[in-house]
Amino acid sequence: MVEFGPFWPKRRTRTFMIKPAIILSNDSPNEFLARPLKLKTLVTRSIAKLFEEGSYDDSQDSLENIPSSLKNDIFTRIQRNNESFHSRNIAKENVFKAWLTFFDDSDLVLDEFLGDHWSRLVFSHIVQNKSKFPTIKTLTLSSREVNQERLCFLFEISESKWKPELRIFLSHLPSLTHLTVSDFCDDDTVSMIGKYCHSLSYLSVSLGPESFSEQQLSDEGFSDLIESQLARPTLREIDIADCFTSAVTAKTILNFAKLQSVVKLHVMWSHFIWMDLSIRFLGRDFVHNHAVKVLTVKFGYDSFENSRYFNADQGAINFISKVFPSLDELRILNLCELETEEEILNLRQTVGEKIKSVSIKKCKNLKVINQMVPNVEKMDLGILMCPDVSNVVFEKLTELSIHKDMFAIDFKFIIDMLTSCTRIRVFKVFSLKVANYDEDLFIQLFMTKKHLQKLELLSLNFRTSSPLSSRLVHFLVSTCPHLERIENLLSWNLDGLDLNLLESLGKSVMFARKNHWSLPWKTEDGILHDVEGGPG
Repeated sequence: MVEFGPFWPKRRTRTFMIKPAIILSNDSPNEFLARPLKLKTLVTRSIAKLFEEGSYDDSQDSLENIPSSLKNDIFTRIQRNNESFHSRNIAKENVFKAWLTFFDDSDLVLDEFLGDHWSRLVFSHIVQNKSKFPTIKTLTLSSREVNQERLCFLFEISESKWKPELRIFLSHLPSLTHLTVSDFCDDDTVSMIGKYCHSLSYLSVSLGPESFSEQQLSDEGFSDLIESQLARPTLREIDIADCFTSAVTAKTILNFAKLQSVVKLHVMWSHFIWMDLSIRFLGRDFVHNHAVKVLTVKFGYDSFENSRYFNADQGAINFISKVFPSLDELRILNLCELETEEEILNLRQTVGEKIKSVSIKKCKNLKVINQMVPNVEKMDLGILMCPDVSNVVFEKLTELSIHKDMFAIDFKFIIDMLTSCTRIRVFKVFSLKVANYDEDLFIQLFMTKKHLQKLELLSLNFRTSSPLSSRLVHFLVSTCPHLERIENLLSWNLDGLDLNLLESLGKSVMFARKNHWSLPWKTEDGILHDVEGGPG
């Protein structure tokens, strides 16, 4: 790989660059691991190219000979090829024609069903079609396009048109079991979902903070959904943890107790507003929710909303155990470390033993975190500076992701965290770069700490060049028999990487490429990685 500057005179040529990005086990279900490429991949690319050139025979006889899985791969390939097409209108028509020809999947994703996108054409086609689509079981429906003249969302100015169409659209999907709606949702939408989705088991509703003020999503919409579900209870999981609306309150949280089929519930802490007043208002009519076994509570991004609810005098954290007394697992997102022993004790006594998954922001004291969530199994840890890890042991933690957005992360902190997590299986780090790296110490750690040899996934993501080398890769794949993936090697120095050794140990390499220094790396599965150029 040739590195070059952006403004060298007479050398402004596009240089193709390629390097290893991910190491996976050979048994991983991935079409890009075969060298040479599988026949299926070659056929997919060939048919997609013929289709785009207008040379493909799309008669019924030719389509019947193509398996369903291959049809979906062809459609995905055509969709990916048209993402960067110079003409948006031509790309939109190409993907829509490909959808009509090849789509044969149970999962339908319409990213922009109201705007200038091929999703709009598919949405209109299903609405106008007299027949139903019983094969579609999973649907993702979104709209966030802005009208440039009026500077408002399209769903605001066209609701008189799309709402009647949405009613027909949902009625044409009789087998729908999983539904995700984003950004455009309001009371009418949620009410329609309850009336026309008769087999729904999973529902996710999300509103971005920039759009919720334009919405009319409130407790009334969920009341209609609950009333519809009482006649035919099918929902098993409801996710409104990304639903930024001040009009969904404790009334909705308490009403979910009527749905005995819902065992998983994901909410924001702001949805608990007026909980104390609501319970008092109900009086003897208050009903505990014994059906929910897994609860996720997402706090806001300011520490005030977080900490004020853990005070024992206010008792607000007690609402979780009071409303949901039969929980098996509690997940808390955007948690801050508590300030007083009283708050820590109150958390542990009420729900501490049930917290299995947690995301911590701006952590400064790991000892406090360890006291707060002693049984945590999965943790997303956000730090500003590297905290002290001495005398801290996470005995049950199996998955850990560390995020440090500013400045370098100290290598000693990585070493200490790997040592303190005695059951770790998945370990990820996301940072600008690593400081004070010592590869000999890293290798020695894995030799002395036997629990690290049971690691299944290692991901050390740095946005700039790092001194981690191919020597470490060779050691890890030879020492850790359960290691299935080493992710994002784009910042590593992989000179001398022994592909033959990897192959002999049952590992394969997924490569990434880019055609210009200013572009992100693109792995063979189409995912982009924004990493500054490092050693080849």
